[in-house]
Order: sequence, then C-alpha cells, then structure tokens
Amino acid sequence: MNGQTPGSRNSSNGMQRIATLRWVLICSSIWVLHQNLWQCIGFAVEKEEEAILEAMRRDEELSSGVVDGRTHEKVMQAARRAIGCA
Repeated sequence: MNGQTPGSRNSSNGMQRIATLRWVLICSSIWVLHQNLWQCIGFAVEKEEEAILEAMRRDEELSSGVVDGRTHEKVMQAARRAIGCA
C-alpha cells in the first residue's frame, strides 16, 4: 500500500479541485473589480486585447517620463473614492 486510506485519494483530488476553483473565483473577482474601477474613471474595457494595449501604452508613458506616476497612497485614495469608501 502507499499509505493512503480508502477515499484519501478522492479527498486529495477534491481539495485540489476546490483550490483550483478558488483561484478561478479570485481571478474573476479581480477582473470585475478592475472593470468597475476603470469604468469609474471613464475607461471601459470591452476586450482583453484592448486592455493589454492600453496598459502597454500607459507603461511606456510612465517609463519614458512623459507622464508622472502616482504614489500607491494616491492610487488607493482614488480607488476608495471611486467605490464610495472615502
């Protein structure tokens, strides 16, 4: 025997499935949150490709110094205002 009790393999598979589903839910929740925040500042993303291109454009602006970035605290303040927590 391999040290597993009857049903422990099924239990392990079940836990792995739960962990996978949890990750999927977390990712989808993050996507919804991001969509809501983007909409609050006037930028609605309909397609993932569009969002990636916009992120790359903004990254280039920040990297080149064309625009100044905001501190983490300022971003968090804006996010709290956008969702009505400030």
